[in-house]
Amino acid sequence: MYRFFAITWASENKADALFVESIERRLKNASPHGWRCVWRRDGVIVFDAGSGPGALKARQLSDNQGVVLGRIFRKGRHRAVEAFSDQESHAVTTSHGEHLAREYWGTYVAMFSGPDSSVLRVFRDPSGALPCFVIQHKTVRLLFSDMEDAAAIDSFNFTVNWQYLAADFMIPQAQKTATGLNEVDTILPAECRTYSGSASSSEFCWDPFEFSRLDPPTCVDRAADLMRTTIADTLAALSTAYERVAVSLGGLDSSIALNCLARAPEAPDCIALNYFTSSPGGDERSYARCAASYYDTPLFEIELNPEADISALKQSNRLASPPGMFDFIGLTAKPPFRLAAEKGAEAIFTGIGGDNVFCQPAFDFSALDYVRNRSFDSGSLPVILHSARYGRSTFWRTLGAAMKEAVAPSPCGPYVRDRLYGRAAPPFVKEGFCDADAAATMLHPLLQAQDVDLKSKFLQILTCTFFSVDYYDHWDTQYSVERVNAFMQQPIIEAALRIPTWLMTKGGVDRALARIAFKDDLPEEIVRRVTKSTPSDYYEQLYRRNAKTIRELLLDGALAQNDVLDRAMLEETLLEARKSNSKIAYPILRLAGVELWAQRWASKPAIPADRAA
Repeated sequence: MYRFFAITWASENKADALFVESIERRLKNASPHGWRCVWRRDGVIVFDAGSGPGALKARQLSDNQGVVLGRIFRKGRHRAVEAFSDQESHAVTTSHGEHLAREYWGTYVAMFSGPDSSVLRVFRDPSGALPCFVIQHKTVRLLFSDMEDAAAIDSFNFTVNWQYLAADFMIPQAQKTATGLNEVDTILPAECRTYSGSASSSEFCWDPFEFSRLDPPTCVDRAADLMRTTIADTLAALSTAYERVAVSLGGLDSSIALNCLARAPEAPDCIALNYFTSSPGGDERSYARCAASYYDTPLFEIELNPEADISALKQSNRLASPPGMFDFIGLTAKPPFRLAAEKGAEAIFTGIGGDNVFCQPAFDFSALDYVRNRSFDSGSLPVILHSARYGRSTFWRTLGAAMKEAVAPSPCGPYVRDRLYGRAAPPFVKEGFCDADAAATMLHPLLQAQDVDLKSKFLQILTCTFFSVDYYDHWDTQYSVERVNAFMQQPIIEAALRIPTWLMTKGGVDRALARIAFKDDLPEEIVRRVTKSTPSDYYEQLYRRNAKTIRELLLDGALAQNDVLDRAMLEETLLEARKSNSKIAYPILRLAGVELWAQRWASKPAIPADRAA
């Protein structure tokens, strides 16, 4: 997989220069990664690794003004940009990245200086797919995509950022302004960070709320056409980078992804992977077989083994923050990246983010948006009926909420966050450790709603924009294949944000607009299916198998020692593992995953920070 490592320093400082030389030697000696220098100027050097034909790679700006790291497309074009003209390079540097956000999309981080070589600007694309972490060491600054590369440098020690963990427990998977490590900063998606000596400043070049306020499609047919065309064109563009891809196949969203890849004008060879459990709730094989057969795609089925030992997580790659969800597949079966690589695939496409883009969370918010936007008119009654059905509420309760929204609406941000996440700490976490309001302040600044914003649209923005998914699979120590989240692409998100949510949830049906948009391209069984698989029974089996290990991990681990856990409640539950149920299995497994992540960082021996790498 692609990664980069950049260093900035005061070139006149001899100690800094020696430190930089030591890091450069380490990178050059890391032969498995194949690091190469892709941009150098006074006080800045940038390396990358893992590039190749069609893959992410470095693209130079003219006159040595900078470099774009990753893969980038011009909007409306189906092939990745190979080079930037003088005119485009000038537009990038003078606009501080805004030109990239407006005219391009992709998976990239741009670093450039422009005419003023004393200033370095770093812009991370709005999708945020490719990470960009920052470590400041005296006057040396490191910018990199993979935490493992920084962790290998002996000069740095890392400590857990407990404030981040508190926020992530309350608002999981939404982009935060910090990472799980105190010493590691992050360039945020859509942020242009300007560095001038030791000073820095930030500006944002893309705003999701802007797209939610554009002229929207006014009927279902136009909305469906916009959604279908955008998704098909975006995935067709991505497909040109590969000769063979794997698709993690299960339900509606992944079937849409497979459809668009298999039917792209320059379609890659596709294979499909499906992971299933022994319990019916976690078995989607019948739907995966249906979709794979429909597109004549080879399907590989892998059963998850609940007898796995979760302590194997100690051997995984180190991440800057704990995974947003408990990642069990790498524990319990051959991981998707390894199977995909064995089958000759260069990338694995997932349906992650489809639920978020298609407004899957089951709330009755679309009625609130409608009356806030249009007041009460002839279309209000069916919207309220559909919204109540979608949110599993009563008509009268939804009508009452809509009337209140029309007259005296509650503040948008707190209303949505409280309904989505609640204000109580998750199970087994001390109430005093978490605070919902404090967690909200750590959200990406572009995820802060104004009171004038529509609630259902803000829910969609909060859950699909800057959705925090790790680019590097922490099981993939060999960097086998690229992971592509099919729906977490800038053009798709921009199109989805334009569409009113009452059209997204037409008829009160789960992901209704997606079904309408692709009804002629998918098997009828996939379009009709409205259930979701759940591995809850499997979590319970895995928990019971690992109860002893979990007890040892949590009761005297880093979380307990830092007063994160309600130890008494947890101990009582762990002593009754045989009476466990699926409702408590997942929260405990999630805590065990966070504990193992924290222990990985605590286990590194202390080394003086001023010692060269």
